[in-house]
Amino acid sequence: ENLTQRAYLNTLTGAIDFGAKQVVGFILNPIVISILGLKFYGVWKILSQLNNYMMSADINVAQPLKLFIARHRTTSSEINLQNFFSASFCTTLLFLPLYIIVGIFLIWVSPFVTGIENEFFLIVRTTMAFLVFAFISKQLFSLFEAVLRGMNIAYKRMGVRAIITIVGGLLTAKILYQGYGLPGMAAVQCIVVIFTGITMWVIVYKNVDWFKFSRVEFQDIKKTINLSFT
Repeated sequence: ENLTQRAYLNTLTGAIDFGAKQVVGFILNPIVISILGLKFYGVWKILSQLNNYMMSADINVAQPLKLFIARHRTTSSEINLQNFFSASFCTTLLFLPLYIIVGIFLIWVSPFVTGIENEFFLIVRTTMAFLVFAFISKQLFSLFEAVLRGMNIAYKRMGVRAIITIVGGLLTAKILYQGYGLPGMAAVQCIVVIFTGITMWVIVYKNVDWFKFSRVEFQDIKKTINLSFT
């Protein structure tokens, strides 16, 4: 494999994704502020930051998966790579109850943190629920992209994430103009995360021969957990 060429293509892919995100944000933010108003835009920013606290419950399984594949993709058997991916996926499923518990707490406390009036409690909690769902979904789908990065073929998704980002921005603007407000914006994030995850799965499935689930033992899961916390 031509490592120099792959490094160039992977870097270009990242640059395209970053550029699309910045352009969409530059155009979309004024639209969000003008439609929501400063008050609810501030609520949105607080909820987004509050959702980041979910990271405290994140064991970051994708990172050790990416590193393991990068180190062993040319020296280890496909069965070992398969088993480690399957163990990583099962580990993420194992910690889903923790994510859900933390998410429920954040949903309940979100109106009090934002300081919003009682009449908007349901709107704020609905928005937070969508954001929590998007976060949890991303934990599972991030494993697919970790495989791409570990195999050094992230360029296979070149332009895909950028297109999804642009479509997500257009959909957000449409939702706002139709009056769906904060819950609508959060729902779009869920759609973007799910569509991105499915797309990454398709790309990995088509380009990585060993990519499939296998039966794993608890010792494999325990090993993955230990790596995630180191």
